Amino acid sequence: MLYDVANLIARTSEENDIGDLIYTESPRQVYVEVSSIGLKRKMEAMAAGLKLEWKFTLSNVAEYGDEEIIEYKGKRYNIVNVYITDMLSVELIAARC
Repeated sequence: MLYDVANLIARTSEENDIGDLIYTESPRQVYVEVSSIGLKRKMEAMAAGLKLEWKFTLSNVAEYGDEEIIEYKGKRYNIVNVYITDMLSVELIAARC
Protein backbone atom coordinates (compact mmCIF):
# COMPACT_ATOMS: atom_id res chain seq x y z
CA MET A 1 0.00 0.00 0.00
CA LEU A 2 1.47 3.32 -1.09
CA TYR A 3 0.47 6.06 1.26
CA ASP A 4 3.20 8.71 1.44
CA VAL A 5 3.99 11.54 -0.96
CA ALA A 6 7.44 12.45 -2.29
CA ASN A 7 8.78 14.55 -5.14
CA LEU A 8 11.02 13.06 -7.78
CA ILE A 9 13.25 15.81 -9.14
CA ALA A 10 14.70 15.79 -12.64
CA ARG A 11 17.65 18.10 -13.28
CA THR A 12 18.68 19.45 -16.65
CA SER A 13 21.53 21.79 -17.47
CA GLU A 14 22.35 24.15 -20.26
CA GLU A 15 25.08 26.66 -20.94
CA ASN A 16 24.34 30.36 -20.85
CA ASP A 17 25.94 32.98 -23.11
CA ILE A 18 29.15 33.15 -21.07
CA GLY A 19 29.58 29.40 -20.68
CA ASP A 20 28.20 28.90 -17.16
CA LEU A 21 26.02 25.86 -16.57
CA ILE A 22 22.49 26.76 -15.52
CA TYR A 23 20.54 23.97 -13.81
CA THR A 24 16.78 23.64 -13.97
CA GLU A 25 14.82 21.35 -11.68
CA SER A 26 11.45 19.81 -12.48
CA PRO A 27 9.73 18.21 -9.46
CA ARG A 28 6.99 15.64 -9.91
CA GLN A 29 4.82 14.33 -7.08
CA VAL A 30 4.52 10.55 -6.66
CA TYR A 31 3.02 8.19 -4.09
CA VAL A 32 5.53 5.97 -2.35
CA GLU A 33 5.86 3.39 0.36
CA VAL A 34 8.71 4.40 2.65
CA SER A 35 10.79 1.94 4.66
CA SER A 36 14.08 2.06 6.47
CA ILE A 37 17.30 0.54 5.24
CA GLY A 38 18.46 -2.63 6.98
CA LEU A 39 21.44 -2.42 9.32
CA LYS A 40 23.65 -4.69 7.20
CA ARG A 41 23.04 -2.61 4.07
CA LYS A 42 23.63 0.63 6.03
CA MET A 43 26.95 -0.63 7.39
CA GLU A 44 28.13 -1.76 3.95
CA ALA A 45 27.22 1.64 2.51
CA MET A 46 28.99 3.48 5.33
CA ALA A 47 32.17 1.55 4.51
CA ALA A 48 31.87 2.97 0.98
CA GLY A 49 31.26 6.51 2.27
CA LEU A 50 27.48 6.63 1.77
CA LYS A 51 24.84 7.36 4.36
CA LEU A 52 21.76 5.48 3.20
CA GLU A 53 18.53 6.77 4.71
CA TRP A 54 15.39 5.35 3.07
CA LYS A 55 13.94 2.90 0.60
CA PHE A 56 11.13 4.39 -1.48
CA THR A 57 8.90 1.99 -3.40
CA LEU A 58 6.82 3.10 -6.38
CA SER A 59 4.04 0.75 -7.44
CA ASN A 60 4.87 0.75 -11.16
CA VAL A 61 8.12 0.95 -13.09
CA ALA A 62 6.48 3.46 -15.47
CA GLU A 63 6.34 6.01 -12.62
CA TYR A 64 10.12 6.36 -12.50
CA GLY A 65 11.82 8.50 -15.12
CA ASP A 66 15.51 8.17 -14.17
CA GLU A 67 15.40 11.05 -11.70
CA GLU A 68 18.48 11.35 -9.47
CA ILE A 69 16.93 13.27 -6.56
CA ILE A 70 13.95 12.57 -4.33
CA GLU A 71 12.50 15.02 -1.80
CA TYR A 72 10.66 13.63 1.20
CA LYS A 73 9.26 15.65 4.10
CA GLY A 74 11.27 18.71 3.07
CA LYS A 75 14.63 16.91 2.83
CA ARG A 76 16.50 15.96 -0.33
CA TYR A 77 18.13 12.63 -0.99
CA ASN A 78 20.27 11.32 -3.83
CA ILE A 79 18.96 8.16 -5.44
CA VAL A 80 21.95 5.81 -5.31
CA ASN A 81 20.38 2.49 -6.38
CA VAL A 82 17.32 1.52 -8.38
CA TYR A 83 15.82 -1.97 -8.27
CA ILE A 84 12.97 -3.25 -10.40
CA THR A 85 11.14 -6.02 -8.56
CA ASP A 86 9.45 -9.13 -9.96
CA MET A 87 6.12 -7.33 -9.59
CA LEU A 88 7.44 -4.44 -11.75
CA SER A 89 7.44 -2.00 -8.87
CA VAL A 90 10.56 0.15 -8.36
CA GLU A 91 12.65 0.44 -5.20
CA LEU A 92 14.73 3.59 -4.90
CA ILE A 93 17.55 3.52 -2.34
CA ALA A 94 18.32 7.04 -1.18
CA ALA A 95 21.26 8.67 0.61
CA ARG A 96 21.36 12.09 2.23
CA CYS A 97 22.48 14.87 -0.15
